[in-house]
Amino acid sequence: MFMFLVSMSAQKYSQFKSDFTIIEKVVGDTSKSTILIGNVYYNSETDETKYAIDFPKEGEWHFLDSTLFVSLQDTNYIVKGSSEINSQSIFKNVLNSTSNDFGLGEQGYLITQIDKKGDQVFIEWQPPAAAKEFLSSVVTKLKNEDLLAVIFYTADKEILNTTYFEDYKLINSVKVPSRIKSHITTTTSEVYKVISLDNVEIY
Repeated sequence: MFMFLVSMSAQKYSQFKSDFTIIEKVVGDTSKSTILIGNVYYNSETDETKYAIDFPKEGEWHFLDSTLFVSLQDTNYIVKGSSEINSQSIFKNVLNSTSNDFGLGEQGYLITQIDKKGDQVFIEWQPPAAAKEFLSSVVTKLKNEDLLAVIFYTADKEILNTTYFEDYKLINSVKVPSRIKSHITTTTSEVYKVISLDNVEIY
């Protein structure tokens, strides 16, 4: 049963680079839409991610550990313990060939159930003790060993976050999703986000 969780690449890579487009829509008391275009670089040896933004304003987001450094034209600030969903975990999982379990195994999540429906596999994970206060479970959906979706459930068993991984491409023997779609529900709003990756390089 565990063969669905293993997808090894022939070579160890440490760096990820790609052009990106991020479209985000927030629906709540006040709704807004944003679009960002630029390129992203991730280094697994330093565990940091840099987003160079070209549109709508030039700038840079630099993630290092749990700190976000932002530089936008004449504005510079630091966000410590940033709650922003950092895509570096996705890049890290791709480079470590653990992308088809979203790195949950390495984070201490335990498999509680595996179901197969047609050509898709659904795996339920129990969160570690530190996350049980706000998460009841996580479900990953796979097809042909590719991760199709990750669903996070709150402690009240409501869907908190659903992320879909689409249009996989083979880059240096590593499968990389070229489109990532997510839907996040909060107490005051819903957030829809689509990340498109082009010209991906892995080395």
